Amino acid sequence: MGGAWPSDLPAEFAGQYAALTARVAASGLYVHEVEEFHIAAHAYMIVRAPLGIQQDYGTLTTAESRNLVRKVRLDDGTIAVLKVIGNVREPGEGETLQLWRDRGLPCVEPLDWGCLRVQGPNGRRAAASWILTRFVAGTSLQMQSSAPGTVVRSLVAWIRQFHISDAATVSGRPWHHRLDGHLRQIQPLIRSAGLSEPPHWQEKLLRLSQAGSAVLHGDPAGSNVLVAGDDFVLLDPPGALRGMPEADVAQMCWHVGGVAGVSSMINVACDVNRRLNPDAVAAFASFNLLVWAGYELAGHYHPEKVDATDAASLARDRSQALLDDAAVLLQEYRLP
Repeated sequence: MGGAWPSDLPAEFAGQYAALTARVAASGLYVHEVEEFHIAAHAYMIVRAPLGIQQDYGTLTTAESRNLVRKVRLDDGTIAVLKVIGNVREPGEGETLQLWRDRGLPCVEPLDWGCLRVQGPNGRRAAASWILTRFVAGTSLQMQSSAPGTVVRSLVAWIRQFHISDAATVSGRPWHHRLDGHLRQIQPLIRSAGLSEPPHWQEKLLRLSQAGSAVLHGDPAGSNVLVAGDDFVLLDPPGALRGMPEADVAQMCWHVGGVAGVSSMINVACDVNRRLNPDAVAAFASFNLLVWAGYELAGHYHPEKVDATDAASLARDRSQALLDDAAVLLQEYRLP
């Protein structure tokens, strides 16, 4: 894992590669993402000419992201965003955006998308995916300073229009597929630490994932929502997803409210949209806490610890507290 950035790939990607490698080394999670970044970089080199990219203005994603997200200018003068992903695990992003655009909904406009195979860093051929969208000037929702309740009220009322149930053109994965990759990373940590997990969480996740047929975004909050003028603009979904609208709403409540405020945000959301099942929203939110409990144990968001011994003890306590909070949220949803 890691090593020097290859000289045959763009030097401007080296900083992102270094940050990604440091994040992976610190937590031990998502080790495969280092290789996937190499794959994405090779794919970028292949697709940029056929797509007519004349200038690359730089990155639009976080410093340690496994994906390449670049603001670019096309040969016809269009300012666009090229996202390249070093895998094909989340298909249907372009199709989902096109469905919403065809319905006149305020989301980013997909210009083109596709998949290809490239030479991976281990010498084997590997699959990558890419999507080109029209650039939208706006402010990330997570940069807004409005009161949390106000943000959730606006978001919940707005996201309803995207939850289309009659869209035969988009199949979509169930919600538990959205979480599986994260759960495979954190479950061994939680269990090896001997922490108490929320009762029946696996059965409840599967049952909830099998319910509902609405087209979902998957993460409609934070940096995935832009404030442009008087409206929001929804950015790239993590592939095509189908299920209960409560899943998307839970993501909003979690992002905006955090651990301390998620329950009150759920109450706000269900007051705005009376069709929502508050027990289901709470259950979906609990799965986020479950994932974050594993992140605490691994130091996934805390790579620089001053005292490793104290940090491990504190992380275990914080992780169990998150699991306890998850259990409180999850107990509201009853299995049939």
